[in-house]
Amino acid sequence: MNGQAKRPAAPGAVLEQRRLAVRKNPGSAKAHADLGVALQSTGQLELAVASQRRALELDPGLVWLHAILAPALKALGQHEGAADSYRKAIALQPDNATLHYGLGEALRALGQYQNAADSYRRALALRPEDADSHNGLGAALHGLGEFDSAGDSFRRAMELAPDQIDVRLNLGSTALRLGHFDAAAAAYNAVLQLRPDHYDAHFNLGLTYDGMGQYDAAVASYQQALRVRPGDVNAQRSISATLSRMGKVDEALAMRQAVLDTAPDNGLFHFDVGQSQHALGQLGPAMDSVKRALALRPDDASVHTCMAFLHMEAGERDLSLESYRRALQLDPCPAAYSNMLFALSHCTNDPDELFSEHLRFAELFEVPQRPRRTPHPNVPDPGRRLNVGFVSADLHNHAVVTFLEPIVELLTHSTELTLHAYSNGAIDDHVSQRLRGYFPHWRRINSLDDNAVERLIRADGIDILIDVSGHSGGNRLPLFARKPAPVQACWMGYAGTTGLEAMDYYISDGFHLPEGRYDDQFTEKIARIPLGAPFMPEPNAPDISPLPALGNGYLTFGTFNRANKLSPEVIALWAKLLHAIPDAKLVLGGLHAGADKAVIGWFVNEGIDPARLIVQPRGTVGEYLAAHDRIDICLSAFPYSGTTTVCHALWMGVPTLTNTGPTNPSHAAVCSMAHLGLSSFVADDDEHFVRLGVFLSQNLDELASLRASMRERFTNSVVGHPIVAATGLERALRLMWERWCAGLPPEAFRVRLSDLMTSEPEPEA
Repeated sequence: MNGQAKRPAAPGAVLEQRRLAVRKNPGSAKAHADLGVALQSTGQLELAVASQRRALELDPGLVWLHAILAPALKALGQHEGAADSYRKAIALQPDNATLHYGLGEALRALGQYQNAADSYRRALALRPEDADSHNGLGAALHGLGEFDSAGDSFRRAMELAPDQIDVRLNLGSTALRLGHFDAAAAAYNAVLQLRPDHYDAHFNLGLTYDGMGQYDAAVASYQQALRVRPGDVNAQRSISATLSRMGKVDEALAMRQAVLDTAPDNGLFHFDVGQSQHALGQLGPAMDSVKRALALRPDDASVHTCMAFLHMEAGERDLSLESYRRALQLDPCPAAYSNMLFALSHCTNDPDELFSEHLRFAELFEVPQRPRRTPHPNVPDPGRRLNVGFVSADLHNHAVVTFLEPIVELLTHSTELTLHAYSNGAIDDHVSQRLRGYFPHWRRINSLDDNAVERLIRADGIDILIDVSGHSGGNRLPLFARKPAPVQACWMGYAGTTGLEAMDYYISDGFHLPEGRYDDQFTEKIARIPLGAPFMPEPNAPDISPLPALGNGYLTFGTFNRANKLSPEVIALWAKLLHAIPDAKLVLGGLHAGADKAVIGWFVNEGIDPARLIVQPRGTVGEYLAAHDRIDICLSAFPYSGTTTVCHALWMGVPTLTNTGPTNPSHAAVCSMAHLGLSSFVADDDEHFVRLGVFLSQNLDELASLRASMRERFTNSVVGHPIVAATGLERALRLMWERWCAGLPPEAFRVRLSDLMTSEPEPEA
């Protein structure tokens, strides 16, 4: 032997020896097993698996072989087979931590997160200091939505293997899901310290900065990801989406168009371009782009949803509703159903249909949540300071803020309430920054799932949670269905019920919801306060002009309703009014290019000369308000009437002629008019609507006098006094809380203006 150790045979030589053994004895299970091991050692996994399976066919008693076969199957992505082999190997070696870990990996790949977590825990019981098993357990818990526990596991894995990049990436992902943006950023930056060219770390850091509203930093991170992977579509799409959120829509469109030019048959890219075009007010081109996207992606629910929105913008209600229903068929999720309900509320005059569809929403998305509800540990002290949360996607430069901000500005000084904001919107602008000053606690929840947000709400000790979205875009109604707070109420953001049993109250006033008129269209109990929402006019609004009709010699009607509130039925009624007053004209404002042509076409179909129609292009707020100088009377659409446009018009001296219908959304315009004592402008039916218009055309002096005194009338009403709404809301919230503390169910009640000077609000008769 000359004192020298033998060298091991080369892998190729061993492999040939094993092949020779199989050829000599093809019926030998051991020969096939040995060949499989040799093949696996050289990376020939498919051949290795074939040999090992042949060995097991010849001798099923070779159970030990499953410990070798399982990782090969896992490496090939055959996770079902891998899990089966791991189980058989574990039956032979129950104390083998590696096998339990391997089974956990296979089960996690199959999406069986609970079983995977159990396997990782068995591995850790045998090998407590194994970083891979802690990491795997964290990943399984993440899949189960148990993000706090997942974070604990990832942190333990990081202690054991501080340089393991996957662990830090996983820790960052879990922190991001929890809304712990600083922790997520720290995890991703730590990865970049180890691997400066790590694509996922740069990309996920961009997502983190997006969640924080730090859009410049987000774009910079996505651009770094793009440098690592030039031409990467995900990074390019993320940059363009963030640019859109920053208001740089032209830049976003240019980038999206460039991406589309590289792949003109990609429907997703056409979809992106269409969204940018719509944001720029290019309705026709947007419609063309989304139609191309739909031709390429006919089963994409998000494209159908976008098409539905564009149809609604164009005033094509039936087509819009059809597209929303198609999106719901493709993706039967709560957001899709809310989209359909929102569209339906603009389209139907049938209260039974509208209400039953809202109940159907609850049946689909609330009933399954009821068994998961847990008790509330809130201290039932009726007199203590209350934690009140507001959930909205519109805490930015949005019409809702016009009504909300004056109230929260006052309530932030309340000694009765502590305010919490849960912002579910992607937009973070100068208005958002201003609103933050009113809320001692501000949470961004748009990147968090319902599990995480519920934990947040409960940790914040919220006593009363208020939804300010209803079924409008970006709502979190499935969160409310879980009942994360003892008392829940809907307010302001949607003209109708949520349909949820978990929503205890709907906050309004007696003009918006007259007692008994629409109560049966709500699952919530109606909490009526003296003023449901105030309206604060634009501080730089121009002065009121004289009545145009006195100088023109004819009456000019006007509308600033978007096309989604218009329809051939609305135009048919307005055409009757124009026929009844042959010299009257109508200003059409607020319409996108393309929508105005459709609306004019509807008038032409009703025999109205287009020369009597004056198109007012969309413009700035100042231009919009100034356009009222040429209008004598505004007209309200139906069945979903306006609120913001009515209030702006009143401040500019212009009353709105409106009618009421059988559904609650039809009553919105009445509210502000009634508060100002202008109920005589409210018609009961179409015939009455036309008669009122004719009467007003014959009484211009009275109309001129009303116009001149409108701001005085406005300021003398409660509408311009947010203190009334704030005090009324505070009183209503206290009453709701007192009932919960007493173990009583919600009930309808009314806080009258006189009650604000007394100690007790009145229950409804």
